[in-house]
Amino acid sequence: MTMRHLHLLISCLVFLGLSPAQGRDLRPKPSTAAQSQTAILAGYFWDMDAAFDKSGASQAFWFSKDFPPLRLTFSEGGDAFAENACNSLNWKFTVIGSEKISFRSTVATAMGCNEELTRRENAVRREIPQTHRYTLKATSATEPERLTFYLADGSRWEFKPTPTPETRYGGPGQQIELEIAMDTVPCEPGSTQQCLSARQVRWERNTSKVCLSDWEVLKSGVEGYRPTPGRHEIIWVKAYPLNRVSSKTSGSAYVFLGVHVSVIPSLKKLPDCSPPATR
Repeated sequence: MTMRHLHLLISCLVFLGLSPAQGRDLRPKPSTAAQSQTAILAGYFWDMDAAFDKSGASQAFWFSKDFPPLRLTFSEGGDAFAENACNSLNWKFTVIGSEKISFRSTVATAMGCNEELTRRENAVRREIPQTHRYTLKATSATEPERLTFYLADGSRWEFKPTPTPETRYGGPGQQIELEIAMDTVPCEPGSTQQCLSARQVRWERNTSKVCLSDWEVLKSGVEGYRPTPGRHEIIWVKAYPLNRVSSKTSGSAYVFLGVHVSVIPSLKKLPDCSPPATR
């Protein structure tokens, strides 16, 4: 291109109200199919329930009565994680169309494990980046039934889906803290069935003030949390409003994230705290 042609091109772009850099966006955009598939992958936990080598023989070493199966999770932002393989492993992944997928290793924790989990971890580290194709069998446009990875060496891994809390409860949850009472209480007045008693804890910003909601009975408990009898704790949870699932249902479902403080004296409620956030 001569300088005369270049000046002519720039003049045309200016006439159209565009800078030279705005004339054409060359960055690839994700396809609709890839975006849809990524959203489905991110909406479920994927637990391995079958694995075969290139000859079709089952790879039994993946499965053990002592450990849960390998679990993969995905985010819509392009992160993939492997659990139940000794260390927690992380990759960046890209879906291309409806069948191509690629993984790029990023970080992992580094703790020692027994021989069985170490073998599983080494296989995951080695093979996941070699995945070059996948299929997603579904019962409907939004309900997957099975995920299959096809690896470069001819082997394949199959995973069954379990909906994430965000999928089950219709959207993202809010991370909050709950104070769990040391003693359980009757789930209903006069009932012999026992339930957790909890209240929300909020730490006021820029002050040392601790604000507390009223105690409430958690009839459905906290998913994933196992209280220790006689132990008083503050825990992190994700709270999911139940009215997103059914307009006739109130309250929240709670999913356990971790323990913040264990074995503490009961907190004292202050009268001048602002109302707690709506859950």
